[in-house]
This record gives sequence, structure tokens and C-alpha cells, in this order.
Amino acid sequence: MYLFSVIVPVYNVEKYIEQCVLSIVNQKFQEFELILINDGTEDSSIKIAERLLENNDKAIILHQKNQGQSVARNLGLKQARGKYIIFVDSDDFIINNSVFSLLAKYIEKNNFPDLILHEETRFFGNGKIHYENNIKKTGLIRTGNFKGDLRKLIFNELFVASPWDKVIKRDILLDNNINFPIGLKSEDMIWTSDLIPFIKTYDCLDFSFYMYRKNIANSITKSVDEKHLKDVISMLKIVLKKNIPSENKIYEAFWAEHYTFLLMNADSIKGNKRCFWMFMEKNQFLLRKGYTKNVDRVYNSYKLFGLRITSKLLIFFRKLNNFNRKYQIVNE
Repeated sequence: MYLFSVIVPVYNVEKYIEQCVLSIVNQKFQEFELILINDGTEDSSIKIAERLLENNDKAIILHQKNQGQSVARNLGLKQARGKYIIFVDSDDFIINNSVFSLLAKYIEKNNFPDLILHEETRFFGNGKIHYENNIKKTGLIRTGNFKGDLRKLIFNELFVASPWDKVIKRDILLDNNINFPIGLKSEDMIWTSDLIPFIKTYDCLDFSFYMYRKNIANSITKSVDEKHLKDVISMLKIVLKKNIPSENKIYEAFWAEHYTFLLMNADSIKGNKRCFWMFMEKNQFLLRKGYTKNVDRVYNSYKLFGLRITSKLLIFFRKLNNFNRKYQIVNE
């Protein structure tokens, strides 16, 4: 059995797929398998991958018609044989070829925890690189007991809604039927939330190995739409019904960040705005001091100006940021 199964959904990334694939297959530590899932890609991404992986007996390419990243990841998980799962997006890449060696040693040294958290380094369109390193800043608060530390991890943005900043035991996902929901946008939110009851031990890497590509040109068109917000509301309703109130307010803290996402994108609601605001006003309790750093900032505005004016301010800053991103790309 391999130590790692690396799962990479592929869809229309011909500009980036070579760097992604080579950053994985060129690792010095070779006890891993690479599973690429062709999600009905329409460009030359898969042809490039096939050329790179020719005669590589530890890599497989699975094919499906275009059904989205969730279906692709779930398919990859079914095929995986590694002890740990690593998810990589096909426009991102691993920083250097020593990463898996360091990760393997770290896992063994820390008695094979259920979950290893790491932070991404952000690679911007103009070549700028940024690494927050919240993990290093929070070293003294981490005990290795997941439930005991989770509120602190959430507050410091170390347990967030994404799969690619987590290395997780395959058996936890399979034994508890934790799959990515199909047909939803921002499906990482509910997937990450579903992990919480099943993790007992964890550790954090004090180094970054994942290069997350920000501000690439084709990402600009992926604006938030009404379906996106409705999907987030649907997921939040499920969690509100199942898990809140929760011990130590874990779920409230985790989902408060996504409640602020709704506030920041409220202008995307084109239909029943009254229903949207009824939901938001009913669940104002999610805006509380001490949930996350970002929620604290929104909370301060909320206490001064109220819910709807805070939403308008967040929308303004979101649009300003999006304009700056587009300007940055156009002027590379």
C-alpha cells in the first residue's frame, strides 16, 4: 500500500497541467500514487498529462464526462489505495521535490495522526508570492487533540473549507462515507464540516508545500451567482438543523465565516430578496466576537451599522478588490 494517494481533477488547464503533474511525479519520495480524473476536459490538458505520464506505473488517468469537481474527487477516492489522501487542484503545484519526503518523516514522527493541516503559499499573476504562516504563529496553542484545539484552529484560519490544505487518512473518509456533495457550489464547506466528528488526532506542518495559484485570468470570470448563494444557504440550513448548538460552539464558529460570505455577496440575489434577508436576520447569532479573525472584523461593523449596511460595505470592498485583481492581470 502506498503512503499517499494524490487526487487531481482535470478540466481545461492546459496552461498549468504540466507544472502540476511534474511537481508530483518528480518527488524524491516515491511511495505514492497519482490519480488524475479527466472531467470531460475540452482542451489539450489530458493529452499533455498522458505524454508526461507515459510508462509511469504509479499514475492512472480516469475519464468521465463533465460532471464537476465533486464527482471527479469522489471517483478518485474510490480508486485510491494510499494510507493518506492528498487533494491537488490541477492549476496548483507542489513547491519542491522534497515535500513528500519531509511529509512522510513528519507523519511517522507524530505517530500517524488522522489529519495533517498545512497552509498554502499564494502565487499571484504578477509573480508575487505570499505565505501567511498562521501555523507558526500558533505553535504554543496546539496540543494534537483535535476537538480540544478546534476552536483555536478555526479562529486562526487553520481549519477552513478546502480539501487541498489537508492530508487525511483515507479510511476516515471511506469508513464514514464522507464524499463531496454533487451539484453544489462551494461544496468544500459541507465536506470540511462533515470531517469534524471523526477526527481525533491532528498535527500542523510548520512549512508550506502547496502553491495555490491566485488571480489567474480564467478565474476572474468565476463570479458568485445566485445559485452559489442558495447552495451555501442550503448547506448552512442543514448544519443549523443538525449541529447547532454544538459543544464549545464549534459549528457556529466554522459556519460564521460562510455567513459573512453571504453578506459579502448579497447583491447576487436577484429573486426573492425578502426570503434571503429573513434567513440572514434569523441567524444573526452567527456574528459573534471570537469565532474567526475575519468574523471579528465584520462583527465590529455589524455592531456599529447593523446587518444591511455592513453587507453594503462588504460588497463595496469586494468589488474594489475584484477591480484591482483584474487590473493586476491585464497589466502583467
